[in-house]
Amino acid sequence: MRLLALCLLLSALMTPLTAGAQGATAWQIVLYTEVGAENNLSGELVVMTPSGVQARYPLPASLYQMAPQARAEVAISPDHRYAAIGFFAGTAGSPPPLAIANLEAGTCCTFVTPPIADIDGFALAGFSPDSAQFAASYVGFTNRETFDIESGMMTVDPVTGSILAQIPVETLAAETTGEQWIAFAQPGDWKADGVRFVPSCYACEGVFESPWFIWNPQTNQIMQTTNEYFTILGESLPLTGELLVTTQNLTYPAGETMGILPPANVVEYYAGGVPAPIEQRQAAEAQAPVVYFNPNDLDLRLARWILDGNAFVIQGSELNPQGTIVFRDGARQAVAFGPGDTFLTGTPDGFLAQNALGWVVYYQFIDGTPNLIELEQFERPVQVVEATALGGTVTQPFQLIETGAQAPVEEPPLAPQQEQQPAVTTCPGFLPSRLVPGAQGRVTPGSANRLRAQPSQQAEIVGLMPGDSLFLVISGPQCDPAGIAWWEVEYNGVPGWTAEGQGDSYFVEPV
Repeated sequence: MRLLALCLLLSALMTPLTAGAQGATAWQIVLYTEVGAENNLSGELVVMTPSGVQARYPLPASLYQMAPQARAEVAISPDHRYAAIGFFAGTAGSPPPLAIANLEAGTCCTFVTPPIADIDGFALAGFSPDSAQFAASYVGFTNRETFDIESGMMTVDPVTGSILAQIPVETLAAETTGEQWIAFAQPGDWKADGVRFVPSCYACEGVFESPWFIWNPQTNQIMQTTNEYFTILGESLPLTGELLVTTQNLTYPAGETMGILPPANVVEYYAGGVPAPIEQRQAAEAQAPVVYFNPNDLDLRLARWILDGNAFVIQGSELNPQGTIVFRDGARQAVAFGPGDTFLTGTPDGFLAQNALGWVVYYQFIDGTPNLIELEQFERPVQVVEATALGGTVTQPFQLIETGAQAPVEEPPLAPQQEQQPAVTTCPGFLPSRLVPGAQGRVTPGSANRLRAQPSQQAEIVGLMPGDSLFLVISGPQCDPAGIAWWEVEYNGVPGWTAEGQGDSYFVEPV
């Protein structure tokens, strides 16, 4: 009964939300994570909202015992009745069969027998818009010794596990690029006109940019889209189709190429969602629609949509540890989102990330200032299975940077709302506080500052921050009757509380 109650709660919570109808903070996501030791793994789905975890749905441990080293992927049907889980074994041998759980009934699982016996893995396209079918691509071996493979795409009845439609990769290759090297279909979403996919190779770098192709399982026809684009270097805004591409543009200063793909130095913006072919873009780089360039960081992380698509964030790198938010009017704002964190998803009022300690951190923006909230700690990395679609409040395109820059450019000035100073808090018996949540602080030269488990001189000491060391400010201050302002901070991945000072002395300072 408890399992059934969780499933029904999951179904109720996952009613689709929109930012316009529900308000700025009305969002919810479904996360997938694994729990337990390596030899005793299991998984769970976790429903999360701005107030934290709302429900958990455990997945059977027996699935993971079949292939303990396999990589799992999860999809949920639009009506939230079913959850499918597939595995990609890689070098770990054959994975468990594709499994479909009925969340409404609280039962698991319906298993799918793949079209080939020696399966290597599945990639999930998800459920049809009416939730009546499920699609996935598959790959396996006809001879492992000679590396002869067989692959294709299929649709499945989630109730019985029966294969309803199937198309081999040879047909996909013949009707798309015609190339012989195509051996695998990388799937995208299943929309009203069919399943998105990109033909790719297997066990090599494959395709990194391409228009999406569409397979219609009802007619078995292959079509090519003209308004949707696949790229590992970009991200589309769901409700508007606008595309950000993080790439290298040699009309700007660029970093040294160290791998297959050159280090990205700019972010380009395509309002229509589709850039020109990469060869044309390289030939006309001076006219590229660039919306971000920082001469101090020539190896950019992927730009990600946040704040309902009204801004994007660039995660900090080793060269530039501080994250940067770029708004549609060109304004920029620093944010404490560094190299050790993992971006999860944008929300209508900010974004979510997982830090090095496993905490899912909610960057909630209030009056233009990020407020960092730790929602839940997980023992392993989490994946976003479903999230509230973004873009409903977008009203203007991004402001472009002047193109064709041959020399480093200055950072655009902050917009007026970012230049305003936050209200100053003064704790009784202490000086005015100078730290800001979301920014960095520094221990003043000299003695180390204690890091405590709670904002109290009697709390356990969990670490020491040496003089001149940097830390991230999470929240605060909390006033102590002893004339101390306590701030929640993170130092070298360890969270805790530290004293800003006492009486007429500061122990730490803003950077």
